Amino acid sequence: PPIQPRTEGEQLPLSWAQERLWFLNQLEGSSATYNMPGAYRITGKLDVNALQQTLSEIVRRHEVLHTSFQTEDGIPIQVIHPEATMTINRVDLRQLEETECETVLQQQAQLEATTPFNLEIAPLIRCSLLQLGNTEYLVLLTMHHIVSDGWSMGIFIQELSSLYQAFSAGEVSPLAELPIQYADFALWQRQWLSGEVLETQLNYWKQQLAGVPKLLQLPTDRPRPLVQTYRGKTQSFSLNTELTQQLQTLSQDHDTTLFMTLLAAFATLLCRYSDQEDIVIGSPIANRNHSGIEPLIGCFVNTLVIRTDLSGNPSFLQLLRRVRSVALDAYAHQDVPFEKLVEQLQPERSLSYQPLCQVFFNMLTLPKTQQELSGLKVEPYYMGETIGSKFDLTLYASEEKHEIQLTLVYNADLFSPERMIVLLNQFHHLLTQIVAAPDQPICFYSLVTPESKHLLPDPKAVLSEPQYKLVSTMFTSWAKRTPEKPAISQGSSTWNYGELSQTATTLAKVLLAHGIKPGEVVALSGVRSFGLIASMLGIFLSGGVLLNIDPKLPSHRQQIMLQQSKAQYIIYVGSQPLDDESIGNSLVNICIAPKTGEVINSQQDVSQVTHLPEIASDDPAYIFFTSGSTGVPKGVLGSHKGLSHFLTWQRQTFEIAEQDRIAQLTGLSFDVVLRDIFLPLTSGATLCLPPEEEILEPTRILSWLESERISVLHTVPTLGQSWLTNVPPGVSLSSLRWLFFAGEPLLGTLVQQWREAFPQAGEIVNLYGPTETTLAKCCYRVPDEPSSGIQPVGLPLPETQALVLGGNNQLCGIGEEGEIVIRTPFCSLGYINASEENLSRFVKNPFGNDQQDWLYYTGDRGRYHRDGSLEILGRLDHQVKIRGVRIELEEIEAVLDRHPGVLQSVVIATEDVIGDKRLVAYVVISEQSLTTQQLREFLSLRLPEYMVPSAFVTLETIPLTPNGKVDRKALPKPDRDISRDHEYIAPRTPSEERIANIFASVLGVQKVGIHDNFFVLGGHSLLATQVISRLRETFQMELPLRSLFEKPTVAGLSDRIETLRLALTQGSQREVTVGNGRKEIEI
Repeated sequence: PPIQPRTEGEQLPLSWAQERLWFLNQLEGSSATYNMPGAYRITGKLDVNALQQTLSEIVRRHEVLHTSFQTEDGIPIQVIHPEATMTINRVDLRQLEETECETVLQQQAQLEATTPFNLEIAPLIRCSLLQLGNTEYLVLLTMHHIVSDGWSMGIFIQELSSLYQAFSAGEVSPLAELPIQYADFALWQRQWLSGEVLETQLNYWKQQLAGVPKLLQLPTDRPRPLVQTYRGKTQSFSLNTELTQQLQTLSQDHDTTLFMTLLAAFATLLCRYSDQEDIVIGSPIANRNHSGIEPLIGCFVNTLVIRTDLSGNPSFLQLLRRVRSVALDAYAHQDVPFEKLVEQLQPERSLSYQPLCQVFFNMLTLPKTQQELSGLKVEPYYMGETIGSKFDLTLYASEEKHEIQLTLVYNADLFSPERMIVLLNQFHHLLTQIVAAPDQPICFYSLVTPESKHLLPDPKAVLSEPQYKLVSTMFTSWAKRTPEKPAISQGSSTWNYGELSQTATTLAKVLLAHGIKPGEVVALSGVRSFGLIASMLGIFLSGGVLLNIDPKLPSHRQQIMLQQSKAQYIIYVGSQPLDDESIGNSLVNICIAPKTGEVINSQQDVSQVTHLPEIASDDPAYIFFTSGSTGVPKGVLGSHKGLSHFLTWQRQTFEIAEQDRIAQLTGLSFDVVLRDIFLPLTSGATLCLPPEEEILEPTRILSWLESERISVLHTVPTLGQSWLTNVPPGVSLSSLRWLFFAGEPLLGTLVQQWREAFPQAGEIVNLYGPTETTLAKCCYRVPDEPSSGIQPVGLPLPETQALVLGGNNQLCGIGEEGEIVIRTPFCSLGYINASEENLSRFVKNPFGNDQQDWLYYTGDRGRYHRDGSLEILGRLDHQVKIRGVRIELEEIEAVLDRHPGVLQSVVIATEDVIGDKRLVAYVVISEQSLTTQQLREFLSLRLPEYMVPSAFVTLETIPLTPNGKVDRKALPKPDRDISRDHEYIAPRTPSEERIANIFASVLGVQKVGIHDNFFVLGGHSLLATQVISRLRETFQMELPLRSLFEKPTVAGLSDRIETLRLALTQGSQREVTVGNGRKEIEI
C-alpha cells in the first residue's frame, strides 16, 4: 500500500530499526558506536555562507534530521523540532605549521567521530569546518545512525552538491519538496507490517532459523569481554583485475550475483576456521523497495540473516546453489525487521556478542555519487581508526576500477591485526582456487597460503634419524665417570652412581640367570625407593621390557595388564606384594629390598652371567597402559630410541647438568615417570624421591621441594593448582630452574598465580605428547606475559613434525581446525593388544613412499597460530583427561554395562568449577533396588580410582539425537544434593560439625551427615588434600593424609581426631593400629 502523509497531532512511533538503536543507546549509555562520520578535504575558494545555507536547507527538507527521541511512559517516540537548525563549527588552523596542523587534524577528526550524540537533543547531525589555508579546508560531517544509513549518505552528498551550486550562485533551491517524510514511513511500517502480513513473513524466518547456533566459534587472540565494547580496527586487500573478472564470469555462468559468490566463499572460510557447518552471516539490504522513500534520508536499512548449510562436503558450485536459494528466499521475506526477528525468535542473549549472527558481509552497491562542489576539488580524508565494530567481523566488498576492494572491520578486543591479515590472505588464496576449480569439494581447497608456507611443516620432507645414546649407555657412562656422585636421594639416605650401577647390573644378571630373553616383559611393582629405580635400570640392562604395576590399582586391573602384556616375570619391591597374591603365581617372582636393592627370595647363581646383552635402539623398552574404548586398557609398546630422543633433547635444550636436583612425583602407572627418573640419571644429576606420605599433600610437597632444593620439576596443571591453595611460609622455590607442565591444558591464570606465589622460581615450560609418541613431542616456553586462556603447546622437537590435518588428510592453514598428527621416527612401536586401533592410529605417511615413515593420529583437535606454533582445542572423540590422566569414557561405560542391573550407560566429564573435572555416569537400570554405592563398588573392583565417576544419575531412558546417537547435551546436570543409601544423621558434636562443614565447603554440597563417605560424595585425591589441610588448621594438629582414606566419614574422622587429641592431652605415646595391619606411634 502507498505511504500517506500523516495527520497532524499523531504520536510518532519509532521505526523498528530506530527502536533497536534507541534501545542499544539506553543499554550502553553515552556511546559513539553508531556514529556515522565522514571527512572531506576541500581545495578552492569555498563560500562558507553558501555551505551553511546548504546544510540548513538539507536539515529543513528532511524532518528526521531535526528529530529527537523522547520517552513517554517508557515508550520511545519521535519529536520533530521545526526550529532546529545546524550551525557549522568553524576552526581556524592557518597559523599552525604543516606537521603540527596534520596532527591537529587527526585529533579533531577523531574527536568529532567519537563524540556521542544525545538522542534527546536535535539535530542528530553536526558539521565542523577546519580552515587550513586561504583555499584549504577540511569538512567533518557526522550523523547518528538512528537518522541515517549508507544510502542516505549518498542522498545527502547529492543534495549538498545541487544546493551549494545554486546558493553560491545566488539562486533558489532547485529541489522539489518531499511528498512524505521518514515519520510517515515509520507509521506506515507499524500499520502495514502487522497481522497476517507479518505472520506470513515471520513463519518463514522461524522455520529458516530454527536451531540456529548461538555463536560462531572463531579463533580469537584475546578472551571475549563480558560486555561488547565495539572497538574496531580495519585491514584492507585488493583482488586484481584478473581475479575480479574470473569471479564475475563464474557468477554469470551460474546465474548468481557476485554477492552470492563472495558470500559462499566467505562462508567456506568461516566453516574451516570454526569447524562448524551451520554458518550464519548477516547482510544489509537497503529496504527501499517502495518508490516513495527512495529520496528520503533516514534509517531504512535492514539486516538479512543468511544461513548457509555446508554439511556433506559439497562442491563449491553445489554450495553456490544453496546460497543462491537461501539468499533469494531472504530477499522475498526482507520486510521483517531484524529487530522483530530477534524479538520473536528470542535467541540466547549476551552482552558480549550480537544475537543471531556475529559476522557480517556487506557488498557495497550503493548508487555512485560524485563528491564535488561547484568550483571546488573535494577528496575523501582518511580519519584513522575511528570505525566501530558492531560485529566480530564485517567484510566489506566493493568494485572500484575493475578490482574488488575488500575491507575487513574487526573487533579489536578479540582479534589482532596479524590474524586479520592472515585471514584476508587466506580468503584471497581460497578465491583463486575456487575460480580455477569450482566443481571441487570445498574441503579440498587449501588455506596454506604462499605467505605462511614457510611457517608450517611439509609432510613430504625427509626427517633425519640420528643415533642417540640409549638410556642404559648414558647412565653407565656417568656411573664410570662419577661413581661417587649422588644419584638418588630420599629423606636422609643417598645412593651414588656407583652403588646404583652395581645394584642394577646385579638385578639384570638375576633376570638373565632366570632365563629372560630379549623382549620378554618384566612386571615391576612396589614402593618408591632406591630398589625400585635400580630394578627399572636392571630390566633395561637385561634386555627385558619394563611393565610398571601400581600396587594401588584394583587387582582386576593388575591381572588384565599382566595378561595383555604376556609378562613372564614380576619384581616386587618391598615386603608387601600385590593385593591379590594369586596374580603372580604363574610368573617368576623376584622380591627386592627397597633400601638396598638386594634380591630377597632368589637363590639364582649370577656368577655364570659374564656379560649383559647389547641393546639395539629399535628394541622395545617398556609398556604402559592407557584407557581403552573397548573396556580393556591399551598397552603402548615404547622403544629405547624414542626414550633416548626425548631425554637427549630435554637435557641439551634446558642444560640439565650434574648440579641439578630433579623430583620424581609421578605415579608408576604413567609413562612420564620415565622422564622424571631417567632425565637426572642420564644427565649426571640427582634424582630426589619424596617419602611416600608426602606425595599428594600440597603444603608438605612444597616444603619438601624447598628443603630438597629441587631445580627441575615435572607435574600436571591440576596438581600445581592444588599446591597454590595453601603455600607454607618461607617457601620461595628459589632453587627451581625449570617447571615443566604436561598432561592437560595449561591455563594462563595458573601461570600468573604460580609466578605471583613464587617470583624467584625459574621458567615455565608447557609440554605436549601422547604416550603413543613417546613422552612429549611439542614444547612451549611460557613468556613473561602469558596469553589468556589455554597456553599453546608450541613447536615440535627435532626430527618431529606436528601436522594439523583436515578431514581430507590435507594440511590445515593457520587458524584452521584439524586433527593433530605426529610424525617422527621416534614414535612408539604401537599397541600390543589393539590391532584395529593400530591400523587407524598408526598410518603410513600418505604424502610419501617410505614404508618406515609413520604418522600417529592423536584424536586431539588443534590449529596453528600465526607463528606456526600449535594450539590444542580438545578432542575429536569423547576421551577426556582428569587430573592429567587420559580416560576413554567408553571404557567406563563398557565396564558399567557388564553389571547385570544396568541396561544402558553413558559417562561424561563435567567441570562445574574451573580446574575440577568430574566424571558423571548416567544409567538406565533394571533393578530399582540397585544403589549408587553398589555401582561404585562394582567399578572400584575393576577400574583405577580416577576412573570411578563421582556422581551417578539414574534415567528412565538415555536421550538420543534425531539420527539415533546419544544426545550428550540433553543429559541433565547432576544434582548437587546428596542421594544416600543410608539414613541421614546430623553432626552430634562440635568436632563432627566442623568436619561436616569442611566436607560441604570443599565438595560444594549441602548438609553432610556423619556417615556420608567423602569419596562417595564426589571427593578425589586432590580434594582430599584440601580437606586435610583445613582439618590441620581447624584442629591445630598434624593429621596424616591417609587418615581420610582410612576413615572417610565425618564420624570416623572425628573419632580419629579425638583419639589423637586425647593422646596429646595426656602427653603420652600410644601405639595405634592403622591400615593394612601396620602399627605406628602417634604422638
